[in-house]
Amino acid sequence: MSFAYLLLISILSLFLTFSLGYLGLRSLSQWSIDRCLALAGAWGIALQSALAFLNFLLGFSGKTFLVVATLGLFLLFFALLLRKPKREEQRGHYQWIYLPLLLWLALLGMQLFVLLYSGAGYYGDWWMHYDIARIYLGTQKLDTVYFEIYNVTSRTPLFNLFSSYYLGLFEESFSIYQILSILPGIALVTLIPLFLRPSLIPLAFSLVAFSPYFSNMISYPWPKILATVYILVSFYFYLDIRHNCRSRLYSVSGLACGLGWGLALLSHPSAILYVIALIIDNLWVNRHNLPLVARQTGFALIVAIAICLPWYLWGISQFGLASLFSTAARTTGTATAFGRIIDAINNSIATIFPLELIEAVTKRIVHGPGSGGEYHVLRYQLWNSWFRLYYGIFSGALTLTLLAVLVVGFWQRVSGKVRSHPLFPPSFLVSVFAIGFWGGCFLQPGYHRRGVVGESMTPLVVLLFFFAVEYLATLPARVKQGAFLTVVLEFFLSRWIHLLFLGTEGSVVWDGNADLKGKYALVFARDIIGNSSGLWITTIPLILFLVIGWKSLLIDRKVISTH
Repeated sequence: MSFAYLLLISILSLFLTFSLGYLGLRSLSQWSIDRCLALAGAWGIALQSALAFLNFLLGFSGKTFLVVATLGLFLLFFALLLRKPKREEQRGHYQWIYLPLLLWLALLGMQLFVLLYSGAGYYGDWWMHYDIARIYLGTQKLDTVYFEIYNVTSRTPLFNLFSSYYLGLFEESFSIYQILSILPGIALVTLIPLFLRPSLIPLAFSLVAFSPYFSNMISYPWPKILATVYILVSFYFYLDIRHNCRSRLYSVSGLACGLGWGLALLSHPSAILYVIALIIDNLWVNRHNLPLVARQTGFALIVAIAICLPWYLWGISQFGLASLFSTAARTTGTATAFGRIIDAINNSIATIFPLELIEAVTKRIVHGPGSGGEYHVLRYQLWNSWFRLYYGIFSGALTLTLLAVLVVGFWQRVSGKVRSHPLFPPSFLVSVFAIGFWGGCFLQPGYHRRGVVGESMTPLVVLLFFFAVEYLATLPARVKQGAFLTVVLEFFLSRWIHLLFLGTEGSVVWDGNADLKGKYALVFARDIIGNSSGLWITTIPLILFLVIGWKSLLIDRKVISTH
């Protein structure tokens, strides 16, 4: 295996996932090119995961089934597309298509640069999900137990199935797993045009490129980003259902919303919070017309259950009903209800205020730099808590700069200084944020002083990000430019420094993740390349995003505010 081989596989996987998804949507729906492009990644990942599950259930070994089935889908979609009657379409706004490609290149460079996933409170999930993907590939034992707690049914399967698709198609290698794991993140950012106006898309992509939170969450191989993809898909189609009252049970938007719910639940169990939030919002909006609630959410729920049922039936057949759900329950802890409530309150405080960082800074001031072993401990605590500010605390996840923009923009709209159409209905936001935040604090077992944003609140960060982009675009030119440069500075003072730690030979061992790499002989892409060229691959698109973001800020403020 070589750098050229890894790069070729990276390009092929990107092309396969998005082209399969796009052709499928264009051939099976009446949606516009814009919408199909935005949803291509989400649909492509779902199709490839379904093929991987079929491959596993049928007991096939090797890549034959995956190759034949993939080619069959391409041919089917082409045939259906050719048979569709041609229709005139309005000129679309898909000039943004190069932006996710640039972001993919930046994230790919990061994956090619790091020697280990460590620091900032990284769990060992990155290895576990790779090994579970091997179970679905048929090369690992079905009864494997991880960290003395988890088995294959402790983790819902979609991310692992998607990974096993490419591991089976190309090669069962951790380095392959690394580079394909960023594709859900690209599927996430391609959803941006569904929620923001065309004039804001370049700015939004530039801010994502310099977001410590998104950069970390996308490049870390775990299923939280994939769950967010389908949660946002369900948001988009639910809002369409909500806006357009349906007179019948079935609708295309209801089907798409149900698919989003089901696939989100198969990506990560915490997605149930956002399903509940949307149902509560619908109950509130249609509280005087309950039959309408059934029409707007009933069909979507049926679809979601149908999507989840095959995997749960398989799990029950293999491990039994009691074992399946008791294993899943152990992952959320065994504390009493009262204890969970106390932990939830503490987690909510730690998710808003950087308690760990305050403690680390205080220790450094009191004890100084320390000496010997104490020096390394204090250094670890300080850097780790600084990185966690941007990964686990709401203020840092959004970046401190965009948080300030959000506060200023909110005050301007409340005071009436700026008038604009709200991005989302108020009751929708209240329901999603209340259930998403408090549910996330409650579900995470124990008390986490480092914050729990990364565990289940990424959809909330995305929604706040949309508001921040909208508000930033309406500020005076010099304020916008200053804010953008400050976001870039925050990125380099947090995520970039963390990357340098992860890509430097002989750097301090932050946690037990190094043991996982050695114990299971995991070969990272960086180990194969043997040099730091990944950092340069990342640098080039980041420079381009700096230019793109700066140019997007030169658009006249009046044009944006009256759009």
